[in-house]
Amino acid sequence: MATFYRVLYSAEHYQALHEKRNSSHHRPPWAWTSTWAATHSLKPDDYRLWCEEALKMVKFSENALKAFLRYAPSYPDGQPWTSNEHLTEAGELDGVCVFLDPAQCFLWGEAETGQGRHEYVVLTGSYVCDVPENSGVVIQQWVLKDGPLPPAAFKTKYIDTPGG
Repeated sequence: MATFYRVLYSAEHYQALHEKRNSSHHRPPWAWTSTWAATHSLKPDDYRLWCEEALKMVKFSENALKAFLRYAPSYPDGQPWTSNEHLTEAGELDGVCVFLDPAQCFLWGEAETGQGRHEYVVLTGSYVCDVPENSGVVIQQWVLKDGPLPPAAFKTKYIDTPGG
């Protein structure tokens, strides 16, 4: 199994890591919303788990599709989804978002979190697909290899001294 890197910067991230929950794209795939707008179909077979998002093929989870079909009737005629819960559930990816490179993870983590509390973890797992919004990837069957580590310790161990 390959090695991957992830930043944890919210209570939700820590809880998801502990519960081994998937990451979310925080919105349903465009392919599902356009199929819904055209057909109002509630048949799962009318929707694919692999969808193009930001010019990348991304795999969404079966739970995301179930949530989408449960919530879509609440948003008739293409109305924007307004519930964070609905967006998160219907946007669930088929794994956890991580980085291939510790330096990329660190740069993204420091830029996104500012001075807020955050730590880094090192995981092993199986590649599923690229992440739509950045240079990360989605993995499954992951195992915690190291961490959580504070930023300075992660940088020293995985960037300043490659190979950890």
